[in-house]
Amino acid sequence: MLHSSSKRALFVVATVSSLIIACIAIEYFHRLHVDRVEKEQLYDLQADFATLRSDLESELNASIYRSWGMLSYISAHPSSTTSDWLALSDELLRSANHIRNIAVAPDNVISFVYPMAGNEAVIGLDYSKVPDQLASVERAMASRDMIVAGPVNLRQGGTGIITRTPIFVNDGNSTSYWGVVSIVIDIPSLFAAVQLPELQNQYQITLQGRDALGARGEVFLGDPAVLADADALGTIRFASGSWVLAMKSVNGSAPSVWAAQRVRVVGYSFIALLYILLFGLFALYRESYGDSMHDPLTGIANRRLLMDRINTLLNMHQRTPTAFALINIDLNNFKAINDRHGHQAGDYVLQQIAERLKSAVRAVDTVARVGGDEFLVVMVGIDNPQLATEQSVKLLGKINQPLEWKGRTIDIYAALGWSLFPTQATTIDDLLQQADEMMYRQKTI
Repeated sequence: MLHSSSKRALFVVATVSSLIIACIAIEYFHRLHVDRVEKEQLYDLQADFATLRSDLESELNASIYRSWGMLSYISAHPSSTTSDWLALSDELLRSANHIRNIAVAPDNVISFVYPMAGNEAVIGLDYSKVPDQLASVERAMASRDMIVAGPVNLRQGGTGIITRTPIFVNDGNSTSYWGVVSIVIDIPSLFAAVQLPELQNQYQITLQGRDALGARGEVFLGDPAVLADADALGTIRFASGSWVLAMKSVNGSAPSVWAAQRVRVVGYSFIALLYILLFGLFALYRESYGDSMHDPLTGIANRRLLMDRINTLLNMHQRTPTAFALINIDLNNFKAINDRHGHQAGDYVLQQIAERLKSAVRAVDTVARVGGDEFLVVMVGIDNPQLATEQSVKLLGKINQPLEWKGRTIDIYAALGWSLFPTQATTIDDLLQQADEMMYRQKTI
């Protein structure tokens, strides 16, 4: 049907151009797909990290705090005997899953250990003659507070954390040192309870802070290099110290070849016949999906995309508990800005507020404009009011900065309210209502 070389050349150019465009479209969709898969994996990692950090902190503190009853008894009854301590020790080991044994050492000489079976050899042990243990005992005496030693290799086998608590008694005139009570917490039992070995099959996990020294302590689990390149990093706080927990994805958790490459497999299989259709789908995708999921003025997420991400977090919570904060932000007297400076100035203010919010949150968080001057922020991993308050102060600090518009200064003031999932609410409606109520209370202050 082509009657001239010029028309044939034009046809070839048009065909090749269309083919190139189709290939670019396939690669673009492939990148979107890979990004989505990677983001889903990051969400999963953040959820697993938050759960592991919370569970470790909870299990460790529970074991430490349960021992305080016995410590208080001995402190209040310095003349008590081993028969008095036996019942307390038995109750303590039955209520605290990870406590391995208890040793009481008046004047730093062990006179009681529970359970006795397998530990008979430590009766009569004088800490002053055991240099590797004397150091931690002396630290406890000097600080007059509980100290945490370890993890260490135990003489009875295995590894454990040893808490040493000095006991001082007051006779009415002076305070004197009575001795020390040592509690051994079993590390394998603690890690098994929080499913850490199973998580190590999916992630690189590193724990830093031997002797409860946090970031100043040695790494006692995993590769130290993970600390500098972690996908998630946080602090585990417990009595008398802390650990640093770091987690990073490993190659073993990468998506399968089909999951990562299926867009290319399907796309290039049909490219010879459907490249023009693919180009049309590409344009349609850009126009419909992008516009329907993002606010056209600010370019950030709209209510539809925000609700979709919240529902994703709620669904994830059923299998991997994930805490998050929903923060409601409303600009004060925004109508006055429009009336005084014009609607272009108002649009500029909204765009700048969106940029400020985006710069104040992480990649895993979501910023959305859901009304004229109303914004919502979802922050993953915020699980307590203190963290929510800290993040709110940070956001308000970013927002409440004056703007320059055509030589004029526009003062910005915002009211903010938040709610926490799942501690304060478990449905979207309740989360929105609580955040809204707090925000309006702030407006009235």
